[in-house]
Formats: sequence, structure tokens, C-alpha cells
Amino acid sequence: MKRTLFPTFATLLLLVAPLGAQEKADPTARLRDALRGMAQQVRTLQGEKDELAIKATQAEQRVAELEPALKEESRRVEEQKDALAKVQEQLERERKGHQQVTLELARWKEACAKAEKSARELEGQRRATAEKAAVLERTVADQRTRNIAMYTVGTEILERYRKFGLGTALTAREPFVGTTRVKLENLVQDYSDKLAEQRIKP
Repeated sequence: MKRTLFPTFATLLLLVAPLGAQEKADPTARLRDALRGMAQQVRTLQGEKDELAIKATQAEQRVAELEPALKEESRRVEEQKDALAKVQEQLERERKGHQQVTLELARWKEACAKAEKSARELEGQRRATAEKAAVLERTVADQRTRNIAMYTVGTEILERYRKFGLGTALTAREPFVGTTRVKLENLVQDYSDKLAEQRIKP
């Protein structure tokens, strides 16, 4: 910033104005005083100018010294911006990956729930089938037992019928024929009852 080295015309008028007010003063002395004052102001202004020039030079040197550091700092700021952008991209990828994992986990839980439900249904069907099979096995065992008993009764009837031959019937006397018939009828009734007892019921 440049400052005026010499006083303005208004300043000169202010310095010279008292000359008219004091008629008895020496004009030459007054001019000398004014010139001395002006010279003093010029020296003061020159000193300020030199001081400002020194400060401007120092400021320029300081700017020159700080410029590499400023460039380095700007470079580091750009690097940090790039690193931050990469971190944000990585975070975005991880967020999307987390969302995908969450969806997969939800689907997996749903599939597990369905599988568990199917397993419970299958277990219920297996138990029902096992119970039916046990009932059928008991029924078959009971029917086998009854069939064996019926076979035994039938065999016994056939054996008795085989032993009751024609000679036994002819040798029986008349008074005993009725008794024999009653015995046979009672025997047939007994066998009929036994067969009825061993009959397989639905």
C-alpha cells in the first residue's frame, strides 16, 4: 500500500495560515519552520514506508515458506478425500452384503420352520402308522391263535367221527340208540359252541 510522501496542499495552507495572523513574525522563519515540519513528516512517512516494505517482504517470504507446506497439506487433504470415498464405498458394499445376508437368513429360517413342521407331521404319521401296525399285529396274532384253536376243534371232531364207525352203530342196542343220539347231538352242540367262540370277529 503506497502512502503519499509529501503533504497535500491543504496541509501547507494549515502550516502557512498562522503567518497572516501574526503580522510581526518573520516570514522566512515561518517558512523554515514549515519546511522543517514537512521534512520531519517526510522522514516519518519514509520510515513507515520502509517498515511496510520490510513487512511486505517478510510476508512474501513467509508465504513462500508456507506454500510447499500448503501444497503438501492440500495433497494430503485430497488423499484423505479419496480414502474417505473408498471407505464409504466399502461401507456401502458391506451394507448391501449385510442386507443380502439378512434376506438369506430370513429365507433359511422360513425353510427351517417348514422343514420342522413337515418333520412334526411326518412324525405324527409315523406314530399313527406304528400304532395301526401294532393293532394289526395284535389282530393277526389273535386270529392265528383262534385259527389254531378252530383247527384243533375241527381235527378233534374228525377224529371222533372216524372212530365212530358203522360197527359201533350196529352193535348198539335199541334202548341205547336214543341215548347215543342224544350224546352225539350234545357233542355236536358243544363243538358248535367251541367253533362259535373261536370265530374271528370283525
